[in-house]
Amino acid sequence: MRVPIFFFASALVFIGCAVQSKPQGGPRDETPPSILMQDPKMGALYFNGNEASISFDEYIQVKDLKASMSSTPTIEGLRAEVKGKRLLVNWEEQAFRAQTTYRITFGDAVGDLNENNTYSNLEMVWSTGDFIDSLQLLLTIQPEKKVAFESLKVWLVESNTDTVDHPIFVATPSKDGAVSFG
Repeated sequence: MRVPIFFFASALVFIGCAVQSKPQGGPRDETPPSILMQDPKMGALYFNGNEASISFDEYIQVKDLKASMSSTPTIEGLRAEVKGKRLLVNWEEQAFRAQTTYRITFGDAVGDLNENNTYSNLEMVWSTGDFIDSLQLLLTIQPEKKVAFESLKVWLVESNTDTVDHPIFVATPSKDGAVSFG
């Protein structure tokens, strides 16, 4: 009687082990990370600090952030790093222009960790004064040769400038060549 029970129990163990497979998972993630908190807040007034952060709802990664990141007007020593779900940004202490709106753009460099769904045209905007400048200049560039617009930087400089060291505004064109300053 013990022998048939042993064979029956052994058969159940082998049958149970034969059906192993990896988990099927759910649908593919196609949504970019969402901003939970930004410091300073978007559109903050009277900001003169030298660090900022953006917290997302999921872990993030960056691709070619150094090339994608720009500020207008220029902020000296601008750096950024990812720590889990946060993008930390800092820069050298400096005297900002009075009553001036500052913008840091990251282009499409920030995306979620697993699928790299990018947060399109991520930016931070604040003012050193009591209002955000809403003046905006929109244009479209059309190069003579085919070029990846996302790899370009378009600078807006003061008139009668013969050396372009410090542009007033910098923007990265969209995939179709549209540029927005403001």
